[in-house]
Amino acid sequence: MKLFQKAAEKLEKEYQLFLDYLELNEVQLSKRTGNIGKKDCFALNGLFDIVQEKYLTYGRTQDYYTVIDFFYFFSIRAGILKIVSKKGKGMTVQKGQRYPIFFHMSAMERYILMMTIWLGEYQQALGDFRSSFMRNGIFEMIRGAREEEALQDPFRGRIASPWGSYYIPEIRLFALFQLLRIQWLEDKEENKDNKFRIKTLYLTEEGYAWKDLLEKQDRVFWYNLDVSTVLPIIRNVVEEDTVNMEEKLMGFWAYSVEAGLHTIYALKARRRYC
Repeated sequence: MKLFQKAAEKLEKEYQLFLDYLELNEVQLSKRTGNIGKKDCFALNGLFDIVQEKYLTYGRTQDYYTVIDFFYFFSIRAGILKIVSKKGKGMTVQKGQRYPIFFHMSAMERYILMMTIWLGEYQQALGDFRSSFMRNGIFEMIRGAREEEALQDPFRGRIASPWGSYYIPEIRLFALFQLLRIQWLEDKEENKDNKFRIKTLYLTEEGYAWKDLLEKQDRVFWYNLDVSTVLPIIRNVVEEDTVNMEEKLMGFWAYSVEAGLHTIYALKARRRYC
């Protein structure tokens, strides 16, 4: 089995849990932000295995559930889901026209496509104040780490719990694609400074292989990310040589986003300024 195949299959299962929950529960979206509500985010988070936030109650918004936020962004942007208004129920989501097309793809094709959208579009949607940590922090630490080795503290001891003192979306994204492994604090472990309960980060075998992507690309590449430049790089890293795979995925992504209030970009902009 190829190195990234198991990671692709695990991601496929997590994403399906997300889609099934939204469909079965007819989840209502916030009128103000267009987000999934706090209670549904809390319930969804409890279903996940790869990255499961350690919150005790449902008081957090979607911004503090990066996996849900990314899945939501990807689903709407790709046309897998679409936002609709239902009389008496407000805004919700339902299957989009590209739902069946996506589910005829292999697990590896979905993995590559989703990783491409993370780097090519979603990272920018997070906003510069977050992505600056990714460029200057996690990337640099991964460059110097060995397989299954704990990442070094980027703050050099100036913060008691570097991974748990601040909410860092990129940690969750690296872990979602199984490039990092998160070691969470045990339930009985008390650490008042570590409010997000991340104890240690480890570079996985997949993450070690992925270092090639970091080391071979210059600064210009990282500051000009888009789907067309990222996709061929990722395809090479995971050694996916399916015939016409790159053309197939680029064709899938050549999708005109519906203009209007309920596009994912409009929702992201509204969230940033609300």
